[in-house]
Amino acid sequence: MDIINNIYARDLYLVMQFCETTTSWWLGKAADRAREPQETEDMSWTEERVDKLKKLWSEGLSASQIARSLGEVTRNAVIGKVHRLGLSGRATTSRIDRPRLHTVRRPPRPRLIVPEIELVEEARLANGDYATVMTVKEGMCKWPIGDPGSDEFHFCGNQSANATPYCAAHSRMAYQPTQSRRDRRRAAG
Repeated sequence: MDIINNIYARDLYLVMQFCETTTSWWLGKAADRAREPQETEDMSWTEERVDKLKKLWSEGLSASQIARSLGEVTRNAVIGKVHRLGLSGRATTSRIDRPRLHTVRRPPRPRLIVPEIELVEEARLANGDYATVMTVKEGMCKWPIGDPGSDEFHFCGNQSANATPYCAAHSRMAYQPTQSRRDRRRAAG
């Protein structure tokens, strides 16, 4: 029981230290805020400043430019005041009139003719069945045919070429050069 009381007392001590530290931090923040300059009459929106804001806004100046012109006010304060006053319909800022450049249209690319995909007849095993997951061996084409979830799923089973998992025809489909793959996609799309 003494061990539990010691653990409880230690935990209680840690919680009290945390609370004391947190409280002093918050009190320090409050003291810092008290030392910050409060909004004075100079920083408030007088009628003259509101009139100047309206004039500058209607001339098309940006909120940042208006804030600099008024002084002692931020861009966000200007935006907020404009919103509260419901000002809209600003004059557009002067822009340099530049002639538009006419873009030259490229002639359309010729459509590529996609070669017909060659059909490969799947090889049958000695017993007449197709190569399955259980019967496929080294040196046989492992190109999947059909839905893996169905009973008819099997592999090509032809002789694989050059230490690849596929026969020559399926290797051409599996290992396409990047350029021809890109061309086929463009032709299809």
